[in-house]
Amino acid sequence: MVTSTAPTASNPSGASAVADVGRMVARARVRVERVGVADRVVECRGEPPLLPRRTADGVYFVASAAGPLAGDQLTTELSVGAGAHLFVGSVGATYARPGIAGCESVARVEVDVGAGGRLTWAPEPVVAVAGCRHRSEAVIALGPGAELFWVDVVVLGRHDEVGGDVWARRSVDLVGSPLNRQDVAMTVARRAGPDPVVLGGARVVASFLAVHPEWAGDAGSRADWRVTTGPVRAGVLPLAGPAAEVVALAADVHGVHVAFGALAGALTASHPATSAALAAYATSGRR
Repeated sequence: MVTSTAPTASNPSGASAVADVGRMVARARVRVERVGVADRVVECRGEPPLLPRRTADGVYFVASAAGPLAGDQLTTELSVGAGAHLFVGSVGATYARPGIAGCESVARVEVDVGAGGRLTWAPEPVVAVAGCRHRSEAVIALGPGAELFWVDVVVLGRHDEVGGDVWARRSVDLVGSPLNRQDVAMTVARRAGPDPVVLGGARVVASFLAVHPEWAGDAGSRADWRVTTGPVRAGVLPLAGPAAEVVALAADVHGVHVAFGALAGALTASHPATSAALAAYATSGRR
């Protein structure tokens, strides 16, 4: 079906990246280290459809095949060395599609950020095509003083489409202790539309997690950290520890960008690093 062209640790011969007919198993790995005063990408490899490419401002994933399709298992490993900085984005949206009957597609991201390192994960949205069953998993380990800006945006369906089912799980540890555990089920009830109980009818769900020392000991949420405009609802939730999550529900991705931009303005004075990261995503998706 599809073959890889480069050897990997799990596939030393560089042979097929497919475990069996109709199911794709692929892995990508990106590693950056601090060398002197510069960040150096010392490892950047993948198997279709996970193809990372270095750019002047970070690493971008380029899709080389359709999917993921139901039955596919895709794993991305990110390693950021002590004091190093890495930005990861994608060239276009990811479309999760139906495939093998009764199967899920799984996209797993495994992250390790060393002491004083920083990772910004800001890919384009995941679009849940009608009939898909997609599971997204992120397992993140942060060292002392590490910083993280993590964006997940899910769109339920293409234009004029009800969309599929998505389960998203995120697990973040800071210096070996749990910092954030989150599970969200975004399902299309009876294939008539998004689940009104979980999503309130929204088609787009966005989560922005900030782990940064500026959130240590924060007193709690404030009235000006919320946005409610038409179908757009968004707000900032400080977490226990040096972290906060920004959640937005909207009818389209543009609504998310507007809400993130407004919240970035509200955080400028009190949390400048988070404000800058939110504003960057709201305007261009880059740093």
